[in-house]
Amino acid sequence: MRYVRILALAVVILAMLMSAAYADQYYVELPTQGIANSHQITVPVYAENPVIPGVNPVTGEAMTVPYTPVMASVDNEPAGLPQWGVGKAAITYELPLYKSGPTRLLVMFAGDDTPIWVGPLRSIRMPWIGFRQMWDAAIAFSGEPEDTSQKAGQQMRKQVIPREYIQDVMPQAYQGGRWQFPFFAEHQGNYMGHFLRYGEGKQYVHKNSGDMVLKYNEILPYFTRESIPHPFLFGNGLDHGIDVSHLNITYQNKEYVVDYYYDPLSQKYVRWRNGSESYDLETGMPLEYDNVIIMRTTVAWPIEGNRPVIDQVGQGTAEIFQNGLFIRGAWVRTHAQQADEYQSMNSRMIFLDDYGNELVMRPGKTFIQVVQNEQPVLVETNTMIQGAKAQATPKPTATPKPTRVPKATRTPKPGRGGQQMQQPQVQVTPIPEEEEVEFTFGG
Repeated sequence: MRYVRILALAVVILAMLMSAAYADQYYVELPTQGIANSHQITVPVYAENPVIPGVNPVTGEAMTVPYTPVMASVDNEPAGLPQWGVGKAAITYELPLYKSGPTRLLVMFAGDDTPIWVGPLRSIRMPWIGFRQMWDAAIAFSGEPEDTSQKAGQQMRKQVIPREYIQDVMPQAYQGGRWQFPFFAEHQGNYMGHFLRYGEGKQYVHKNSGDMVLKYNEILPYFTRESIPHPFLFGNGLDHGIDVSHLNITYQNKEYVVDYYYDPLSQKYVRWRNGSESYDLETGMPLEYDNVIIMRTTVAWPIEGNRPVIDQVGQGTAEIFQNGLFIRGAWVRTHAQQADEYQSMNSRMIFLDDYGNELVMRPGKTFIQVVQNEQPVLVETNTMIQGAKAQATPKPTATPKPTRVPKATRTPKPGRGGQQMQQPQVQVTPIPEEEEVEFTFGG
């Protein structure tokens, strides 16, 4: 009993100290003026990190199973929350879905800790394929977008329709009118048995979303080899930077307000959505991450505002959060120092710290927020950040109830692609956080 009282007193004292430490914190919006990404490589491009036997190349944790990464396109609309299995994802991407602000998750599982169910699943977009290529992963989805624009020519279709792109880079992935491994499409007869729909098991599918969940373990037998890994560099993470206890991303659509709160006890970032703590419906556990990275890039909307083109080769700005610290660095993805829309897609994306060194990741789970260069990001800090603007405390609203049932995405008819549209050539110059840091990435 005495021990319990002492422990309780210690917790109270720790809470008081934390409150005192954060008492003089305020919110600032990170500067975005001058941020742009470029296909001209001016930042360091490091060689592959070694594969360490028994170590997961994407989490840095112990691994006893083959490296067989599986990705899934997961619903992120209010009707799809909370999601199944996402808490066990080694890497999670939140990607722009519509120009009006909605997003979607692309989650990747690899290693010993994997889910039973993953979902609710939704359709893929063309940029999803670029991230899949990097990790040599299987990818599960439910539907794919069809080009409904009468104005879109072959060149435009090439940028926005996943099948058009894949038929060039991986012609074996679509044969006989069907997706083949590593692509798992719920709407095809050869894969339908690996998914559960609403009505077949109501406890596993949200009534209002009309989506499906994946039976995760049923994908693994399709692997005939281990995937090609691109290991991160692991260690203790940041040992310098600006203290940040909370970051906020409010998208144009106010149903998508994302917060990360740093917990100094666990040294993890707890994810919230619209004022509520996010959790995994399969385990009931909160969503926590060891590394949070904001990847800024060019996002274009060539057709109808619902077919994103996300630049993910070349170089751009990355805002990195580890250990309660923040730095601004860069990301780079290239093939032989060239940003090629085809060959570079098989290369790894390297994150650099504010000194141009490859970022040392903390072992554990990583969340990568992919946002357009101009996306506002607020952070709570007690330190001046050069170029930042003071802001009022963000007030996230409760997650609203869905107003409609999302319609299933139509399965597109096979088509033939044209040439890839060229991205603008621009220079990146990440903004230093503190005046005494004079390093810039290539000038």
